[in-house]
Amino acid sequence: FWSTSKPIFQQPNGPAMSQEMQVATRWPPMPPVRLTRDTEQLMEYTRRAMWFRMQGYTVFHYQQIRSLLEEYSGARHTENFLTKSDDFVYNLMDHSLEVRPGIKAYEGTNTVVFDDGSKSEVDIVVWCTGYRPAVPFLPSLEDQHGSSGSLNGTQLFKNVFHPDFGSNLAFVGFARPQLGAMPPLAELQARWLAAVLVGKAQLPTKTAMQAEIDADESRYNNKVFADRMRSTVDFGKYTADIARRAGCYPEMGLTRMMSDFPLWLAFWFGPVLPQSYRVDDDGKRGEDARWRVKETYKTFFSTS
Repeated sequence: FWSTSKPIFQQPNGPAMSQEMQVATRWPPMPPVRLTRDTEQLMEYTRRAMWFRMQGYTVFHYQQIRSLLEEYSGARHTENFLTKSDDFVYNLMDHSLEVRPGIKAYEGTNTVVFDDGSKSEVDIVVWCTGYRPAVPFLPSLEDQHGSSGSLNGTQLFKNVFHPDFGSNLAFVGFARPQLGAMPPLAELQARWLAAVLVGKAQLPTKTAMQAEIDADESRYNNKVFADRMRSTVDFGKYTADIARRAGCYPEMGLTRMMSDFPLWLAFWFGPVLPQSYRVDDDGKRGEDARWRVKETYKTFFSTS
């Protein structure tokens, strides 16, 4: 368990505006989308934090809860994926939500026995076990990554191609954005794979791919990401990189600025949209993509 930084008002666990209230843009200084909505969320968070302080809760109580979560989950800052909102910690502080250790056994129909020996009558147990990206059907990867053949995106060239297999095998979907959605990443990866298969794009040599993999992993390790979530990427940078490799990154220089200034402005100063890499498509698809990029930009600074 750990939470993102919140760069506005200092509250029990640091400032109060979460990064999930911001939006992926090509320029970091861009303000959060739907400013009024986000400000209202920020004020609600601040009011709740102030109410808890009035009740006598302090940073010490907050840190106690965090330590308890880490103890029960066995996770530390570098061992688990981030919790985008830590608002539920307040529910733990006022006892409307209760933390329990791991489940040891079941008794009868509704009785759950926990690791500490305590029991509870429950209606539903929700399993959030996740999954292991195992590829035991690839013996060479088993040799490299252990008997399970577990694989993560940092071991692939741009989270797609393994240098040992080149264009003969691709892993589409082995990228998870820190902020944003997974389907646009998978779509761009698929477009890159298609371009490689038909000869419109070329992969580097095995040595060159491995060098880039090592460089990307070094940059990754310099950030505080979870060991078990090794496929996270920066949405804006990653989509731009893959789009260039796939040959679908649009021309957005002086020519575009002169011919279609609203689109140029929306591309560079609006949110990063998957439609951004469809604006040069032929026919209605390209027309729809250009309309969507420009229309979304109009609401980017909206106060309603």
